[in-house]
Amino acid sequence: MALALLDAVRSFCIRHRPQQQFKLRSGIHTALKIHVSSAAREVLQEFSSFQLELRGNISVKGKGSMTTYWLLGESDSQ
Repeated sequence: MALALLDAVRSFCIRHRPQQQFKLRSGIHTALKIHVSSAAREVLQEFSSFQLELRGNISVKGKGSMTTYWLLGESDSQ
């Protein structure tokens, strides 16, 4: 699935930012949770339809200590 998503991202056009390339980082973990950064959380909050839960600070390779969140799902109401 991650390979298919990455392939789709290459031709994806951001409607309100057509000059920018959409960037995707994906990973696989056995905990069955979607882990997002603060930057991803800010973008998702613009849609007002995603449920996120603070995971807390973790050490990220190459980034140092970062505040991260769990993406729990999408709300039914828009």
